[in-house]
Amino acid sequence: MHGQGSHFWFVKRPPGSQYLQRNQYEGDFVLGERHGRGSFSYASGEQYRGDWKKNEKHGKGKFTFTNGRSVEREFVDDHMLEVPQSGPDGPHQPPSGKPTYRMPSQGHASILGPYMELDIDFLLEELPKSRRPSELKQVEFVVFRHVTELRSIYSFYSSLGHAGSPDNLFLLSRLQYWRLLRDCKVHRHGSTLAQLDRLVPEEIVSPYTGILLPRLFSSLVSVAYHTYHQALESQTNVLAECFSRLMQDDVLPNAKNVKGFLFGSVERVGVAMSYMETCWKIYQAISEDRHTASADHALTCRQLLLMFKDLNLLDTKLTTRKLLEVIGAENPDPSNLSYCNLEQEFFEVLLGCADVTRDEEAEEPPRSIHRFFSQLFFPAYEHRRRLDREVLDERRRQKARLRVALAEAREKARHREEELKAEEEKRRREEESGLAQSEAEEEVDGSSPLGSSTSLAPTAKREKQLTSKGGLD
Repeated sequence: MHGQGSHFWFVKRPPGSQYLQRNQYEGDFVLGERHGRGSFSYASGEQYRGDWKKNEKHGKGKFTFTNGRSVEREFVDDHMLEVPQSGPDGPHQPPSGKPTYRMPSQGHASILGPYMELDIDFLLEELPKSRRPSELKQVEFVVFRHVTELRSIYSFYSSLGHAGSPDNLFLLSRLQYWRLLRDCKVHRHGSTLAQLDRLVPEEIVSPYTGILLPRLFSSLVSVAYHTYHQALESQTNVLAECFSRLMQDDVLPNAKNVKGFLFGSVERVGVAMSYMETCWKIYQAISEDRHTASADHALTCRQLLLMFKDLNLLDTKLTTRKLLEVIGAENPDPSNLSYCNLEQEFFEVLLGCADVTRDEEAEEPPRSIHRFFSQLFFPAYEHRRRLDREVLDERRRQKARLRVALAEAREKARHREEELKAEEEKRRREEESGLAQSEAEEEVDGSSPLGSSTSLAPTAKREKQLTSKGGLD
């Protein structure tokens, strides 16, 4: 292999394998070796992005541990030059650039084992500093007590919608994590799925974002604290008490009892997921158009209802009442139209509408899903977008015409102002000229000893006449 490409390591493993993902490299190859820039995802859940030289990490790179923490260091001959003093799993060198085929040794200080440390620093910061070590230790005990059930739940939900895997590995997606929370009815305690989702921070949030097993542990601890901490009477072992209540009251009784309109069968999921990417883009566009918070990308039930009306999707089958029933199928308060819907809820509402509009006698559910998206929803959305673009273009043209008219009006006003100024200047000059002439005449009158020039004129004429007469005599 020479150039850019991907290399996956498929290893046959027994059911129940605790590996989180397969070894995978994506990047540059030179003569069959990893050489240049590339990314290596280890089966343990860790990841390296950076420079490679002859199959070894060499140069600058960023290493991300299983709990989400990352460091940027210089690597030489597959080793980090400066090891973090307090790494997320204790001070240790990252794994080599070779694939991982066995689980790490049980030498980690945390009771949960290596690479499984809880990443809940932001929760511990809300507690008194003196109690933090005890709080962390106690909640780890509770997580450890339920670790078998949690691994089973992770395996179950990460495999939803998949017929099988060559090495029995599935990575829990954000979409499947949302389904887990809704199945466990966690959103019925007063928090929307959008609020719970913010407890799992990611740089890029999408239904396809992967969640490793350690991150699931930390996320559920965060959800438990957010859900129950205000109801506790005791102020000791708060995290442990909250997590115990979440497991006993919500997770264990309800997990694996899959609800909703998506994960009914592998065939149904396969057909539905082929439309997920387009629906995700539509959801983001509508969220931005509706002026919702960009960090949440959440729609309200009211906005969802208005979307169906704007797209003219409501008819005799899909009535407003039926749509509200679909929206409220798992909504803790169907009458609350301000309840926020994440993309998973949005997508399942669309699938529920596909079931409502199908011809029960002539169509199987997968076919009705295809017809709803390809013949109804997508064409209606594109038609609406085209109309919106036309309206927007017309508004732009109107604005352009207004700008031209305004510019012309301003130009006319400028010319008129110049004309008025010219006329004013002309009148001013005429007035100044008249005033100057008057002043000149006054000066002439004032300089004569016999008076004004008008009084002297007849006298001078008379004297001239007298002089002429005397000469004749």
